[in-house]
Amino acid sequence: MLISAAGTPYTFVVSSYAVGCNYEPCLRLQRTSDNRRTFTTLHVPPLIFVSGNPLGNLRQLVFANEQDGYALLSSPNGTTLFPTYMYVTTDGGRTWHRASVGRDDSILSVIATKGHLYADIAHCTNASTCADYLLARSTLAATTWSLTAMPRPLRVPSYPNYHDVTAFGSDVWVTVETMKSPLLFTSHDQGRTFTQSLAPRLGAVANNWVDLDPCGSVSTRISTKRRILAFQCRHHDWLRSRCVGTAALEFGQGTPWW
Repeated sequence: MLISAAGTPYTFVVSSYAVGCNYEPCLRLQRTSDNRRTFTTLHVPPLIFVSGNPLGNLRQLVFANEQDGYALLSSPNGTTLFPTYMYVTTDGGRTWHRASVGRDDSILSVIATKGHLYADIAHCTNASTCADYLLARSTLAATTWSLTAMPRPLRVPSYPNYHDVTAFGSDVWVTVETMKSPLLFTSHDQGRTFTQSLAPRLGAVANNWVDLDPCGSVSTRISTKRRILAFQCRHHDWLRSRCVGTAALEFGQGTPWW
């Protein structure tokens, strides 16, 4: 697993130094900031063995900067599909401590910005049905959380993987897969309120994320079956480019792809 701390020169790497071993004693976390010339060895959170997963029960790892990182771990009993608890480091991965949003809900994903941490949480009755989706917001210390209801299409029971959340600064975006067509919601006040955004007609939203290009403009990129649509926040316009035969597509930090 490779993790980039957006807006910084730091890249984190999770790797195994024992073939076929996928839990804490065999996994290591390393950090580099000089284009892979040197690495600093750190520690992973307390992971357990999960059959078929080379990362054990590690579902997501996010770093806001060199020091503040967040790990989502699946249930220790292996029966919960999505992450249910989180570990936090404030010393760059040297030590980890358990953190809670304050509700007995599943944490589906975390998103870190320069100054805040967002968590997508919901009440899940089983691995395929969740409801009461909320956006939790905290400082990077992840100690005190404020909760906001997600847009209306996310308030009904649904499969917990049919939407996506991303953020940059005070802007938060939510994409939602519905039976009719994908929807895009935007917040400019740290997720306190959302409005449905106008966007070109989409066939199916596969992924969306936020990145910072070398010129300093922020883009949320939505990949569809046949094209990539990019929304530039600074210019409030849509750019379009085509891709052929692409099942998954990602762009690294600072990639001048348009």
